Amino acid sequence: MTTTDPRVASGDVSPADFRHAIGHFATGVTVVTSVGIDGEPVGTTANAVSSLSLDPPLILVCFDRSSQTLEAVLAHGAFAVNVLGARQQHLSANFARRGLSAAWDGVRHRRGRTGSPRLEDVIASLEATVEHRLDGGDHEIIVGRVREVETSGDDAAPLVFWRGSYASLGTWSSPDFPNATPPPLPPRTPPRRRPRTPPPDACASLYDLTFSLCVTGKDPAVTTTESAGLPSTGTPSTPLPGIDLQDPVRVAEGLRDEFRLGAAERDRDRAFPYEQCAAFRASGLLGLMVPREYGGYGGTFAELMRVVIAISAGDSNIGQMYQLHTGGIRLLQEFASPDVQARWLPRFASGELWITNAYSEVGTRSVNDFNTTVTRDGAGWRLNGRKFYCTGSLAGDLTFGPCRIEGTDEVRVFYTPTDAEGVTIHDDWTGFGQRTTASGTTEFRNVWIPDELVLGSPDTEGGGGGDITSLNYQAVHTGVFVGIAKNALDDAVEFVRTKARVWYESSAERATGDLFTQLRVGEMKTAVDAAELLSLRAADLCDEAVAHLGDARIRGEASLVTGQARHAAAEAALFNGSYLFKVCGAGSVLEKYGFDRHWRNARTLSLHNPLDFKLLHAGDYLLNDTLPPVDSYN
Repeated sequence: MTTTDPRVASGDVSPADFRHAIGHFATGVTVVTSVGIDGEPVGTTANAVSSLSLDPPLILVCFDRSSQTLEAVLAHGAFAVNVLGARQQHLSANFARRGLSAAWDGVRHRRGRTGSPRLEDVIASLEATVEHRLDGGDHEIIVGRVREVETSGDDAAPLVFWRGSYASLGTWSSPDFPNATPPPLPPRTPPRRRPRTPPPDACASLYDLTFSLCVTGKDPAVTTTESAGLPSTGTPSTPLPGIDLQDPVRVAEGLRDEFRLGAAERDRDRAFPYEQCAAFRASGLLGLMVPREYGGYGGTFAELMRVVIAISAGDSNIGQMYQLHTGGIRLLQEFASPDVQARWLPRFASGELWITNAYSEVGTRSVNDFNTTVTRDGAGWRLNGRKFYCTGSLAGDLTFGPCRIEGTDEVRVFYTPTDAEGVTIHDDWTGFGQRTTASGTTEFRNVWIPDELVLGSPDTEGGGGGDITSLNYQAVHTGVFVGIAKNALDDAVEFVRTKARVWYESSAERATGDLFTQLRVGEMKTAVDAAELLSLRAADLCDEAVAHLGDARIRGEASLVTGQARHAAAEAALFNGSYLFKVCGAGSVLEKYGFDRHWRNARTLSLHNPLDFKLLHAGDYLLNDTLPPVDSYN
């Protein structure tokens, strides 16, 4: 038997070794909140939280000495501990990764008894006033006297954090710590996201999400455990927390009704839908198209089409942003190796990560020419370039797009966190339609990307070659058009029923009884129904293509019908967006209604991919049996 004198051992344990060892201690996850000196809410993710005494009721929280939340707690004299449930990874990641003010975008909360923010829908919240302030090495220990508690019910499952990964009771995903560390960068300014620039200590990269919340306690409470490599979640046998979609269409229809509220005002003010995006993330729909073996719902194209139609009937901007997320998932499935898929797909399934895009560039010869490049650097690449039409950039955690290997014409596809060092997102989209999609500029300056996230090499292990990814892009766009057409029809019907006056030459008593109005509304309804039926037929054919990978004819026919559906849906959206005014009359042009957004949104989206070529391909196939090309736009 060997004993060790702790006095002799002291100082022999490195911070990295201690962090690794203490990471084996499973904890819950909380968001600690308070009020800043400016009266605005502040908060940080933390799991260095513990009960200290039952009588009196005392709670202990550890903060990094540089924490801005600590500063707020000391000034305010009170704080709240919000205990997260298994489906609230997005809140943990939000307050661990983003700037203090940006972290509250779209987060529902209310002031508690002490004035500290209490997050809605958490499984428990405890408000406390500061009793003691103690030294804790590189941390400061705050002891609070609990003044009020609230729980959501004993059956709620907690969010668990263990060895660098989220888990829930009965579920664990084992992390894998790769040894490759990105080469050091020279000192640079912190990652920037304009116009909302987070403070320097609020910008941890998603490459570093093998983090130990309890050890840092910073704003954000994130640091790497063993390396800056990518965590591996393995292949979970059960869905990860956040996926509870018994009926995704019903979930989408609920969000549709929620998103309609304020959509006209957001369009008018060019206000990004932060709150709505947070609700979408929390809904579980980000995991709809992730395969079940990776913790997702394993949805079909038919389900995706119905979901997109419903979401877009509430706010087409969110529907379009969702397109890039589902496309990014499908592309990863087709081009990434199984190991890479196992590391990343569960994080999309859980709602932790929302994918945005950085595909197009301005100033090139065509949409398929790229000036953005990657250059080999050690175990990874350096990305440099400037992208535009980066739809969803303000909502996304991870962005992807094409680039060339420097000095060659070889095209690869990169994935990188939106808060990685060297990434700058500009909120500079000024298009007259789809105003709140954040489709502006993203810059990349010497951004380091690990080798496994620069995809598309000839020896790729993923397979598929993009056959299904391109179908995904076009199918979702089609659903957005149908949603716009439905939204315009719904607004027209509501206006006629509640506000429109009957013309004096009509024999009807009310606008709803006018024969011309009934005719026009019938035309709008027919346009919507025809487009929707064709879009669902296209979705079924896309599912057939998934079931018969490698069959060029089945895939080609799916592409053709999807193109026809896209044309029909765009025409229906443009028709309804214009006809609405003919149905509703002069009063409908008032800016407060925002009805013009339907046509503007449809026209803007229709220019993304020229509709004439869809009909050309259909005609060429019918006349010459020629299948359309396989690329991002077909």
